[in-house]
Order: sequence, then C-alpha cells, then structure tokens
Amino acid sequence: DKSRQKVDGGLYLNAEKPKSNRNCWFNQCVSFEWKRSDIEDDPFDDTPGCAFEATSELRKKNRGQIISYASEVLMRQHRCFHFTVVIFGLYARIIRWDRSGAIVTKRINYKDEPHILCSFLWWFCHLSDEKQGYDPTAVLIKKGTPDFAVMKRASEKKERTRSMTSKERKAELERVMLDIKHEDYARQCFAESLKGNWPRWKVSVDDSCDETSTRWFLVCKPHFMAQGPTGRGTRGYVALDCVTGKFMFLKDAWRVDADGFEKEGAVLKALNNAEVRNIPTVICHGDVRNQHTITHEYWSDPDPDAQNPMKGHAHYRLVEEEVGCSLSRFDTGQFLLKIAVDCLEGNSLFLKCRRLALLGSYFNNRDVSAGNILIVYRRISGQEYLHPCGILNDWELSKCICPDPRLDVDQQLKARQPDRTGTWQFLSAFSLNDAFKPMCLQDDLESFFHVLLYEAIRFLPSNCPNVAAFMTRYFDDARCDDGKYSCGPAKWDAMKNGHIDMPVDGVGQDLQFHYFSRRERTQLRHPLDIVIEKLLSWFGAFYRHTRRLKRLPTHP
Repeated sequence: DKSRQKVDGGLYLNAEKPKSNRNCWFNQCVSFEWKRSDIEDDPFDDTPGCAFEATSELRKKNRGQIISYASEVLMRQHRCFHFTVVIFGLYARIIRWDRSGAIVTKRINYKDEPHILCSFLWWFCHLSDEKQGYDPTAVLIKKGTPDFAVMKRASEKKERTRSMTSKERKAELERVMLDIKHEDYARQCFAESLKGNWPRWKVSVDDSCDETSTRWFLVCKPHFMAQGPTGRGTRGYVALDCVTGKFMFLKDAWRVDADGFEKEGAVLKALNNAEVRNIPTVICHGDVRNQHTITHEYWSDPDPDAQNPMKGHAHYRLVEEEVGCSLSRFDTGQFLLKIAVDCLEGNSLFLKCRRLALLGSYFNNRDVSAGNILIVYRRISGQEYLHPCGILNDWELSKCICPDPRLDVDQQLKARQPDRTGTWQFLSAFSLNDAFKPMCLQDDLESFFHVLLYEAIRFLPSNCPNVAAFMTRYFDDARCDDGKYSCGPAKWDAMKNGHIDMPVDGVGQDLQFHYFSRRERTQLRHPLDIVIEKLLSWFGAFYRHTRRLKRLPTHP
C-alpha cells in the first residue's frame, strides 16, 4: 500500500486474518476507527440547526480520514457497499458506503445502549457474503488452482520452437514487427498486474446483446482505478478471456443510472455497426446482476425545492477487444498529430457528416481527454501488417443528438445532470465558465486541441521557459467567485485572443515548438506550429463571434 494508511481495526474471517499486525485492505469485512473525544472527534454533528458534516478543522480531518479508508477498501475489493464503525469516546456511528455516498447513523451511546452495536455486529457476521456487500460475480482465484496457473503462463513471453534462417528471420521480422509490439504491450501490462500481493479474480460479464450468454475473464491488479469512495469508481483491467485466451480490456464501473444516459457498450455497439472508425470494438457488456446503489434514496432536505445532489449508480462491465497504450508514448510530433486526427474520425464531426443519413443522429463524446485517447495497432484491410492508429475511448458520458426541427439547439442539448461533464484540464473555456452549459460539438473539438497542446508542451522542445508553471496556469488554474469555479485566465485568453502568449526573457512571444535539423545542424520551427496557429485562429474567431451574439463578458 503506497499510501501507507492504516485503519485502527478491522473485522476479518478467521481464515483470512492478517498474520502480522499490519492492516490488510483486501479482505477487511468491516473497518473500525477509534477516537478519544465525545465531541471534538465526532466527524458529524447531530445538533439541530447545525450542518451535519461538522465544520471544525479536527472534525473535518477525521471525516476525511474515514473517507480515505473507505476508498481504499472499495478500490481493492469487489464490493457493492462497505461498513465502517467509528468510535469516539463513549459514542459510535455506523456508516454504510456505496458509490452514491454514505448513510450515517445518529450518535450511539454504546455504554448505555450496548445492544445496538452488538446487534449490528451479530447480524453482520450471520449474513451471506452478498448481503455483507461482496460482489458474487467476482470469484477469488486461489494459488494452486488451474486458473492461477493459466494466468501465470499467459503472462510469460512465448519462445519460438525452432531456429530460423537469416532470410526467414528477416521476412518474419518485417511481418510481425508491429504485431509483436502490440501483443507484448498487452502481455507486459498483464504480467505487471500479477506482481505484488494483489488477489486474482475470475469475473463474469452478462452480455446485454445475448441474455443467455455469460463470459468469464481473469484479472488481477487494475491497470487504472479511480480514486474516492463515490462516483463511477472505474477500474480498468487487462483481462484474459477464459475461452479464447486473448488479452482484452475490461472496464468495471458504476454507471450513472438515470434517464437519458445510454450504456457505454450500447453506444459503442451502435457506432461499430455504423462502421465508424477508430473507436473501441465491443466484445460484450452488461449490468452486473441488478446491483444498484441506494444511498441517494435516503437523501432529504428541509427545503422541498432542493435538488438531490446524489446520483444513483448501477454496476456495469464492458469488454473491449483493444488494449491501448497511453498517448504519451508517441515519439514524434507528426505521430501525435496523426493519433489526434484518427480520434477525430470517431468523434461527432466525422460521424455527423458521414453517418447522419444512416443513423439519423450523431454522438458527442463529451469527455475528450489525454487519458481517453489511446494508441492501438490494427490490421488495415488488404494489408499484411498491423498499423498504429489512435482510438477515442470512454464513451460513458456521451450523448446522442437527434436533430429535430421542432426543437432549438439548446433544447436538444439540454443537460442531463446539474454539474460539469468531462475532465477539468481539457474542458472548453466556455464550459468551464458555465457549469450548466450544454456540451456541444464545438466543446469536443476544443478539447482535442487542449489534449494536443497538453502532450506537445510536455514532450516536444519549445520556447516555454517553465513547462510545469505553464501547465499549472493553462490546464489546472481556475478563478473562484463566491465559491463558484470558472476558467483560469491563461486558457480563456488563449481562446478569446486566438494565440498563446509565452514571455521569454521578459519579451512576449507566441508559443513555438522546434526540432533539431541534422542537415542544417540547427533548430527549426516545428511544423506543428502551423497546425496550432491555425486552430487557435479558428477558436479565436468562434469565441469573438459567440460573445457578440450572446453579449458575454470579455473576461470570466
């Protein structure tokens, strides 16, 4: 555990209790945290008229501590919910966590009313695994079992069974050079996931396209996992298909369960059927045995007009054929630009133009970010070799736009949830300035530009004197007025003015990239500058035109 966090106590099965005094998140049934004071250490406040989430610094710190412990358990176990018992002085609280939030009991005086806490523990110990919060569709793989051995063999690089002549070796190298690169990357990721003490699991996916079909996959440590106990809780695995023995990408998440939200697999399936290029290929997908959150159902507010800030979530799994590698693995500016253009083909711009007649609609991805653009290797029709290309991943927040002449644009793009959709660093400046702004095609296109700039400024030579400071100003910065956050000045000025100022030695210059020419033995301006300058001029014109139409302020 790199976080080095340690809860005060835990309830374990006798067969799985830690052999040392060290904390173990993988098999903890219930978490316990002890504090000294009855009042000062209580993370919550039952006093009428006071905020239930206590506001003193110590109490906020204690609340953050138990939140981080719940996050560790939910990240490392296959669970639908988890319980924490907090004991402070002569009082205790029982907390039930799921991906919508937490249900907290009132203060329990366990000295005067010991039966409450004792009854909870007694009943918990007599419940089935599923009623205790465990996901029955994830089966633990124990050492010495056939599945354990299969995972080990799959992670090992296959050796050739016979020697090859020099001519054969050359032909084979040319034929499978990119095949090896692709296969090795998936295998390396799978092998990396087996390192350490992470448990191995056999998880099932009930295919929505065929209700009678259930497929099984072997996984270990997630290739990616979202932080925090609430939200979608996405975990991405490089998984081994139990039937084909091929490596695939399995996404385990708690999707938003509300009207207007399509399942990601259904969106991708529609795009696959429409032969849209450069998006993931769906193998199977479906909800996990009717597993839903319940915390949002218990939310209440004295104000009858208040909107429930919590969202309901449903457990969902999606399996994709491609195991993509990070966009940051690009080696040249030309390759970076190619990957970005490839992904544009999978986004709304090309889909709207080429597939509108077929689908009668188009999709906005609405979450274009550096983490959602991947490099994969695919075989092009009629060609022998695999070729690198970019794919636009993560369509769970996408929205289908069905042009209707009876509705205006704002009605068609009406927001489905009362907060921003997307990743802050890559959202358009207009979207950052208005949390309720409906996301549209122009916002996705601007996000592609921000991704291009984000990768270029990190890895390509430029006239930027301090890359870290620039990235903080441009991508992370924000203005805060009355507790509401909006776009930082650097990004807003770049979009509004159509160029990026880069002060070098006290003199203002436009951002420029360069490369070293071996022929001329000097640094030359990078061709990427032409693309960035053109895109910025278009965005600048769009922002000036839009501000005139809507009479928006010149500064957020």
